[in-house]
Amino acid sequence: MHRTIKPFTIDGEFADDSIALNTRVSSENFLEKSMRDKGYLRVLDIDPIWYTWYDQPKDRWFFEMVVYGIYVGKRKSWQYEGITQGKLIPRNIRQVR
Repeated sequence: MHRTIKPFTIDGEFADDSIALNTRVSSENFLEKSMRDKGYLRVLDIDPIWYTWYDQPKDRWFFEMVVYGIYVGKRKSWQYEGITQGKLIPRNIRQVR
């Protein structure tokens, strides 16, 4: 079974390079949640791509992040962690009692 892999991107800027790691983590979490809302699961075989560059005249840091996903439907997207080698990986979610 072949499914189309779709890239999801986010870009932005930050003033200081000391918050680059925090920005990367929050961007990755945001992209993953927005993918799930659209019915996509993250492809775990392809690592996220993170670019940063510095614009000296503006004294600003810019970034771009790309995460890849496959459409599985809105219900399945919240039931599984991701997809690897064509197999869905179950999500470890605590059940409410």
